[in-house]
Amino acid sequence: VSGVLPLVALVFGTAALGSELDDGTAVHVLTKPIPRWASVGPKLIVAGGLTAILLFPATILAGILIGGTGARELGLTFAYAIAVLVGSFIYGAIFVALSAATSRGLVIGLAYSLLWEGLLSGALKGTQLFSVREYIRGMASAIAPNESGS
Repeated sequence: VSGVLPLVALVFGTAALGSELDDGTAVHVLTKPIPRWASVGPKLIVAGGLTAILLFPATILAGILIGGTGARELGLTFAYAIAVLVGSFIYGAIFVALSAATSRGLVIGLAYSLLWEGLLSGALKGTQLFSVREYIRGMASAIAPNESGS
């Protein structure tokens, strides 16, 4: 959640609009009389979907290999897998928007992933409110079974 998810989503999110922005066809696509969400929405779904396709099974496999196959451990594994699934689309949306806003989306996204999500949200308590990583961890702990097994 803290290292691999933002980096995989960064690659797919910034590449979603990258080819249109590089070859100049984004201007032609955006001037057509179709809503902008109709051209950006599918790219967002693909970026988040590819991230989820890669990391959802990897999270389940890692949870089984590390945590075991007990009921509580499997519940925790699937809670994190669901949180990674949602987080894939959140990070994808952030990085697709960043790619649309600037031509340096990959560099800025890498700085965001490493500095904000990696260092500041873990070190400073107030920054956790604006951290996707902490949101994903909170979601996983809310979904996960509690100590009594329910």
